[in-house]
Amino acid sequence: MQEIFLEALDPTLHVQALSLHDLDARLQACVQQAQQAWPHLSVQTSDFLKCLAGLYQQNAESATIDAWLLRLHCPDLYLAFACTLQNAQAIEVLEHQYAGMLRQIARRFANQAHPEEDLLQTLREKLFVDTPQRDARIRHYAGQGPLHSWLRVTATRTFLDCVRSGAQQKREHGTDDRLLMNAPDLQTDVELDFLKREYRAQFKESFEEAMGSLSSSERNLLRQNLIAGLSIDQIGAIYHIHRATAARRIARARETLLERTRLGLLTRLKLSNEDFDSLMEMIRSRLDLSLHRLLKNSQEDETSEG
Repeated sequence: MQEIFLEALDPTLHVQALSLHDLDARLQACVQQAQQAWPHLSVQTSDFLKCLAGLYQQNAESATIDAWLLRLHCPDLYLAFACTLQNAQAIEVLEHQYAGMLRQIARRFANQAHPEEDLLQTLREKLFVDTPQRDARIRHYAGQGPLHSWLRVTATRTFLDCVRSGAQQKREHGTDDRLLMNAPDLQTDVELDFLKREYRAQFKESFEEAMGSLSSSERNLLRQNLIAGLSIDQIGAIYHIHRATAARRIARARETLLERTRLGLLTRLKLSNEDFDSLMEMIRSRLDLSLHRLLKNSQEDETSEG
């Protein structure tokens, strides 16, 4: 184990690490303690040792390896590290282990604008999901104190930020809605895209109304998938569901949003179902004509090239 640990270290730290004569035994004890605490978690020993080496490297200037290892909470760090691997079982174990404490903290901050479940969902996302803008916060747990203390501080800060930045979050959600309205995956409905361009104001009102009618869970799913770019595997890990279930829920939320947007447009354009069907037929005719012209031009270009 010592060899794997040293190989992952910067060579300049080898001498300091080897100053601990029982380094290999200490590392073995750490790994054994962690695996005994969480025997059902699938984590490669070599990966965990590399994680340990990276964390020690970050702290080498402020602590000797002996002091660092003495303060290390190996089982807690092992569980947190498994979570960084998007291990759904590890995430579920961590949440179950600390559910009571986290819910108690959330309850202190919950209000009408920030229900308890929404606060907990925000915490899950920040804890376990990497985005282009930030790393999952669980990656910042260094194992130098109990995990429950670190989670308590992280949850309190997260919930406090949610409550304090209510206005900012509202603006961000407004931005998200505008991004969703133009998300490529929501433009695959060519008829609705035509209506959006022809009746911009009415479409915007209908879309916002449709978004407001979705459940909090449905809105979060669409934002996480289409705006944050989370994969169905990441979303499945957050909600403790199979990737196929996550995919179905996203598809259902998308279809609900598009259908309710259509209904809102129908009402705002003051069209009967028959008139709306006629409008759709007109759009299809225009699309067919455009496609015919496109294919004809393409054929003529190929003929001229030949």
